[in-house]
Amino acid sequence: MPKRAQKKSSDTEAEKARSDVRLSIRWKLMLLMTIFVITMVAFLTWVQITSQKRLLEEELSKRVELMKQNLIERGKSQIATLAQQVENQIAGFNFSGAMEAIDSAVRAAPEVCCGLLVNTSGLVVVQTGQDRAATQAPAPEWIEKVLERREATVLETPVEGLPGVEIFYPIQVSTAPWGVLKLAFSLSPLSQEIDRSRQQIGLEIDGMIFKSILTSLLFLLPSFVIVYILATGFSRPLIELADMARRLSMGDFSAAAHIRARSRDEVGMLSANFIRMSRDLEASYEKLAEYNRTLEQKVAQRTDALNRTLRRVEEANRQIMDGIRYAEMIQRSLLPNIDEVQRRLPDSFFIWIPRDVVGGDIFFVDFLNAPAADPVPAVPASDPGETAAEAAETGGRFIIAALDCTGHGVPGAFMTMIASSGLRRILRDDRFHDPSRILRQLNLLVKTTLHQDTRYALSDDGLDAAVCYVDLDRPGGPRLVFAGARLPLYVESGGRVRLIKGDRMSIGYKRSDMDYDFTNHAMDIREETTFYLATDGFTDQLGGPQDRRLGTRKLRALLAAVAGRPMAEAARLANAAAGIVVGKVGTATVTPEELQAALAPPLSRADKYRSPARLAALAERLRRENRRIVFTNGCFDLLHAGHVLLFSASKRLGDTLIVAIDDDAAVGKLKGPGRPVIGQAERARMLGALDSVDYVTVFSEGELEGLIEAIRPDVLTKGDNTPESEIAGREILARYGGRIERVPILENLSASGIIDHIRNRQTRPSASGAASADSGGAS
Repeated sequence: MPKRAQKKSSDTEAEKARSDVRLSIRWKLMLLMTIFVITMVAFLTWVQITSQKRLLEEELSKRVELMKQNLIERGKSQIATLAQQVENQIAGFNFSGAMEAIDSAVRAAPEVCCGLLVNTSGLVVVQTGQDRAATQAPAPEWIEKVLERREATVLETPVEGLPGVEIFYPIQVSTAPWGVLKLAFSLSPLSQEIDRSRQQIGLEIDGMIFKSILTSLLFLLPSFVIVYILATGFSRPLIELADMARRLSMGDFSAAAHIRARSRDEVGMLSANFIRMSRDLEASYEKLAEYNRTLEQKVAQRTDALNRTLRRVEEANRQIMDGIRYAEMIQRSLLPNIDEVQRRLPDSFFIWIPRDVVGGDIFFVDFLNAPAADPVPAVPASDPGETAAEAAETGGRFIIAALDCTGHGVPGAFMTMIASSGLRRILRDDRFHDPSRILRQLNLLVKTTLHQDTRYALSDDGLDAAVCYVDLDRPGGPRLVFAGARLPLYVESGGRVRLIKGDRMSIGYKRSDMDYDFTNHAMDIREETTFYLATDGFTDQLGGPQDRRLGTRKLRALLAAVAGRPMAEAARLANAAAGIVVGKVGTATVTPEELQAALAPPLSRADKYRSPARLAALAERLRRENRRIVFTNGCFDLLHAGHVLLFSASKRLGDTLIVAIDDDAAVGKLKGPGRPVIGQAERARMLGALDSVDYVTVFSEGELEGLIEAIRPDVLTKGDNTPESEIAGREILARYGGRIERVPILENLSASGIIDHIRNRQTRPSASGAASADSGGAS
């Protein structure tokens, strides 16, 4: 797209966005103002109407009450006058005159509904009017009450279905009470007045509402104008700031030139700060552009410098590694000739694996030809009368030692050279064969060589050592004399391993006593006895779940495990165990199964069988190693593709797959006569040959749920053709949070179908076609 068109499109989008923002802000403010004004006017109108209505209602109530009192007073006056006329007529026994007087009074007053004259016995003497309820005779007790009061009595009661008032007046002839006169007054005029008043109140309220609405509309129009002006003034700088931010994001730093801080309020401060920020960004952008222009050159220069430095480092590292490898060759030249040693000592083995290319641990062997210059201790149990000189004249004598020097790598290698050359000097020049004398002389030689017998010595290095003098041709029988400086001797006999500790004194250090006499331990050598020397490089390894030392106890257990085996096999076992330990995280124990699997030939490694009892301990160890256990079970009488797919899919769900198969008796009950075709041992070996299967076990009828409870797998897999109600162990998995996974199966493929197909072909040679399927997938 051309730049002009692109700029025009950008400006159009900016203008549209600016218009949308402006309208949005204005209408939001106007809507808020409208809602506010309407709410306020409605609230004020409601308050005014409510208060005015309450005042009118109170005024109406007072007026009604006053009209009712006036009516009652007129009624009392009228009934008092009528009562005198009636008393005069009754005194003259002119009852017709009394009736005419009452009837005239009722007709003369429109508010009077009826008149009633009752004697003391409750007999109605005169009755006039249309309201039957009002012309009924009052109760005798009410008559007595009126006569007792001797004045007009007022009772409010409905008259002709409307509110009314009844006035009772006692009638006396001479001084004796004769009866009661009652006039009933209707309040219908009063009710009509109330209705007219209420209509007037409603009209007044409607007028107030109309005036409030009109006032609101008159108030909203200028409010809209004011809000529109305020919104425009408030939104314009914000829209300009938004437009400037958009242009700044596109790299147009000239956008700030069109903005002015027009006010000193918050918006003005925001505009001023935004302008300063844009200028700072422009300056930073120019600096960055300048830096980018020179960055490539600087990068090239730095890269060239780094390459030169890297070449120097590589050259230095090559020289260092060449020197270390040459040091390795020199250190290996200090070791005995293993072929020569094993030719003369066939029942022996040596394991020397430095942690680095060179190391501080070394072993030493020297066969003795010349007689010793020092007496070698005798063995008290064999031939007390034999002397050391007599034993030294025979052959088959040698010195064997294990040395653990200070440091690793090159420093340790230097110390092994000092210690190895010192031993050779002691044996060849001094001709000392006594192990304790050898250690004492070696202590002296190392201290003087490193000047650690002086105060100004810069180093404080030394070694631990174990030295054995062996005489195989001794007339009284072979013997071994051992002396150790912190290193022990392991003695295995009859499957038991005992430890002969060395003295708690090291060799060559500043603190080592130059006059210390090491202890000799002499013993007979019998055919069933095996001796081992080892440095602490094996026993002091830390690791495992609890980060503990391997220790001498586990080493003794390993030596007891290989007891009675030939030396070559023992060495192979030790190397295999070390390889398994190194392959794990930290230091861990090596199980017999792992050792057997590591030493087994390739073809026999397919035997992954574990008994149900051993599977529980295996599962516990796997859980400690955070390995996810998957379990499946079945007959697996005839291995086919469905089984292989089941195992592969199951293996993908975890780290370790355990397969449990029914034993032969259980298969016979499940599948019928002639089954299984393949015995349980061969079935286990075939399943173990699969890479996806880690362990195989065999269980009897009724043992499956107990096996699942002991293993507690994370996942149990079955073919998706197996109903969930028939899956054994589902309740057990639900208790501890395990789950069941359904694996898709291969249709038209099963062990039973394959067996039936083979049988049909044998009975009917001409028959052809695919094998019939009973369930498909895994058995």
